[in-house]
Amino acid sequence: MVSKSTASFVKLRKISRDEKPSLVVKSGETIDLELPDFSGGLITRNCKAADLKVYDFAEGYALAGPIQVDGAEKNDILEIEFLEFEHHGWGYTAIFSEPGLEHNLAYYPEERFEPYIIFWEVKDGFAIWDKYHIRVPINPFLGAVGTAPLMNGTFNPLPPRECGGNIDVKHLTAGTKLYLPVNVEGAHLFVGDCHLAMGDGEVLSSAIEAPLRAKFRVTARKDLHYVEPPMFVAKKPKIYEIHDAGYIGFMGIARTVDEATDIAIHKAMTYLCRKLGMTPAEAAILLGVVLDLTINEIPDIPNKVVSGIIPLSIFEKTEFP
Repeated sequence: MVSKSTASFVKLRKISRDEKPSLVVKSGETIDLELPDFSGGLITRNCKAADLKVYDFAEGYALAGPIQVDGAEKNDILEIEFLEFEHHGWGYTAIFSEPGLEHNLAYYPEERFEPYIIFWEVKDGFAIWDKYHIRVPINPFLGAVGTAPLMNGTFNPLPPRECGGNIDVKHLTAGTKLYLPVNVEGAHLFVGDCHLAMGDGEVLSSAIEAPLRAKFRVTARKDLHYVEPPMFVAKKPKIYEIHDAGYIGFMGIARTVDEATDIAIHKAMTYLCRKLGMTPAEAAILLGVVLDLTINEIPDIPNKVVSGIIPLSIFEKTEFP
């Protein structure tokens, strides 16, 4: 097993095919890394909302890598098996002021460009927001996992692409295997953007961002020519066993999936503000962490149906609807 400190290994970076590897491992080897949050530790437990303006997304994400996997050749498939994640007792969720990252807060223009942050304490497998008696089961995973891109050049890892990157798939938790393309010899793997919990879609705000210790195994697969990566195979997360109290769903119906999604999100935000007395920013924080977007209806022209679903088990002292 290979362990690596973060001092010289993790930095704010963009991704390319040409960066010299920081770590060389063998195919089939296990890697054990101590990783900061995506800001590289710029956002600390003492940060205030105004401090979020210091982070510049144009500089990229704090990523570990590139990790060269000896034995990985072009057109192979790189298998990343996530084995274990260890949290450090805290995390945060934020709305950033970066233009373009405010998502659909246009419904609440007074909040649109204002940064906001809350901190979560993690106890007994739950992230806790005491103000609203909310307990979110944690499901640690890495939001950014990618190999060297297919094209020449230097790219911000924020948009996901054919080689992975900032894919933000909450199912990439311990027990899951992720399959990525090998575009250059050695694959040149990047990892980072640690999360404790996130809704499918990561709408309106960030996930619960946090430093994590991550352990995973990398294997060059030469027998998976029928696979079109990125692709993953996941085990059933424990959080689905915890969410046994049912769900509340907010339906959006419109001519496009994007429009239906906006409607569903707006309904959920409005409901939380009216029901719990949350501000729009607080509702946005919660929705980024727990709202799962799901497409219900596609084929019946002209309209599509998208629902935003919230598990009721996260609320300790609230009855619904």
